[in-house]
Amino acid sequence: MLVVEKINPNQCAEESAGKKFDKGKPRLELLPPSYWLEVDSKLSADLAGWYFYKWELPISVSYDAVPILEFGANKYAAHNWIKGMRWGRLVGAFHRHCNKLENGLWIPRDLSEADLESDLPHGAHAECCLLFLREYFYLWNRDQLVGENDCVWQVNK
Repeated sequence: MLVVEKINPNQCAEESAGKKFDKGKPRLELLPPSYWLEVDSKLSADLAGWYFYKWELPISVSYDAVPILEFGANKYAAHNWIKGMRWGRLVGAFHRHCNKLENGLWIPRDLSEADLESDLPHGAHAECCLLFLREYFYLWNRDQLVGENDCVWQVNK
């Protein structure tokens, strides 16, 4: 899919996409909803259901996303995310913020626990992932393509 903004032909496509540093992090978006239900992570099961089957997109995890937006503006650039990225990267980040690996199994984490890099709650990071996905999906439903909609229901239609 194409990014909404006009791309300078002398600029590579990767430079026009929103930045997100997740190299080396597990791609949890590959795990289906049934996995998350088995480990009792309803939030992750709900988002995986949307990503895999286009169920209803979760609305919120009830944390303030503004501190995360400010952190991201300082780390990447203000409104960097609206340039788009592969949607699954946000789904994977959401799962990583809502869950932690313990004894080889991803289990729900306390969302008020602080993220090591930002020192902000994991729940606020998860909220921000949903905020971006809701905006991408809203625009996609209006034929404005932001990032790459790699949702299973889109790719396999």
